[in-house]
Amino acid sequence: MESRPVDWFMVNVKQDNLASALGFAKAGLGDNAVSFFDKFKRSGWMIRFEKNDGRATMGCSGSELVLMVYNKLGSTHQPSEFDGKIKYGEIINPKEYWIGYALGYLQGRSGLSFDEIFSYFPLESWYKMYSLHEVGDEVLWDKTLGRYMR
Repeated sequence: MESRPVDWFMVNVKQDNLASALGFAKAGLGDNAVSFFDKFKRSGWMIRFEKNDGRATMGCSGSELVLMVYNKLGSTHQPSEFDGKIKYGEIINPKEYWIGYALGYLQGRSGLSFDEIFSYFPLESWYKMYSLHEVGDEVLWDKTLGRYMR
């Protein structure tokens, strides 16, 4: 695979937004990364995110992205339902937060779809790769997609 020019601003937006989204989905709704990505794809928001659609990336927070995904699928969750339920540590510490951060970074940097990324590293395997949460972005890249993209 050949690399492409990288919009580093968008990479940062994507990794922060997706990390917050997965952290919120876990802390607020009890949803794990696998279940959330299924909903993300079925809702149509995943492809918009991959294509840098402003509403799916810069135009919303991670929690808003989650609610847009769920609402598109018929859920009636409202932000007020989560007031007081999410404590600081719950949304920052779960593995889902890191998985979102890593996948947002890799998707933004590579330009690959999530399905393409998952063909190299299945979504379920990211839980086993959690030890990479301690490395920097460049090491994460080198240990994952960087092995395939030049």
